[in-house]
Amino acid sequence: MHSASLRRLPTRSQAGAHDQDLENRPDVQVTPDPPTDVKPQQAIEQYRHFLELQSKNEKMRTEAMRRLGDLQVEVDEAARAAGVESGVEGMELKEAIQLYEGLLKSHPDYPRNDAVMYQLSRAHEAQASPEKALAVLDQLVAKYPQSPWYTEAQFRRGEILFSATRYHDAERAYAAVIKSGEGDFYQQGLYKHGWSLFKQSRGEEGTDSFLKVLDRILVSDGKLRERDSLTRPERELSEDTLRVNGDHVLGSRRSRDARRTAQAARQRSGVRA
Repeated sequence: MHSASLRRLPTRSQAGAHDQDLENRPDVQVTPDPPTDVKPQQAIEQYRHFLELQSKNEKMRTEAMRRLGDLQVEVDEAARAAGVESGVEGMELKEAIQLYEGLLKSHPDYPRNDAVMYQLSRAHEAQASPEKALAVLDQLVAKYPQSPWYTEAQFRRGEILFSATRYHDAERAYAAVIKSGEGDFYQQGLYKHGWSLFKQSRGEEGTDSFLKVLDRILVSDGKLRERDSLTRPERELSEDTLRVNGDHVLGSRRSRDARRTAQAARQRSGVRA
């Protein structure tokens, strides 16, 4: 949607003529994002007004519904981050959930339904409804295995399942993250995969994942990195791995080089099992 159309939406009585005009103008589109000079809350009201016109252009209406839901989730996240507890944020989330669920029901073939499901799951999590979020994520990974949201959805499934102490199911979700290959969630997926096995008293099986994490963090160009060169998250992750799982890692029958790396790192960090 062009910024001009956002600012000068027609009245309800003009909607019919306006819709017909839009249908005859192929260059007019609803863009994924609102104009950059419009504040989120203002854009929300403008999208609401557009939807109230009950446009006959289903493509534009569908995009507006999705974008309105996205904005409401963003507003809620920003408010929570700022510590705002006015109650308005919860209302925005509730409306976003209704929009997403309505969109999935009325437009099952909408090409961006994977993004809709992703956002719907986030909204459920923000409302402290992890089981509902998990149900949506389950649908997303089953229906859209090629989605750009797939790997993150699997990781979030793993996190919800791990928190619910469903460690076997969490293990499978993290395994899917690892199978997806290098990416933003690969290293953390390895780490949590190892933990999922450890929580099932299968520490030896989790050794491979933990060794890969240590190798990624502690080794650079074939040499062990100095402790001072590690970032705080890297240091905490490696030390936590060695502290809790060091005996399994060091006693592993797997890669001798990896075991040596772990042993050297353990001695250098002063971590004791």
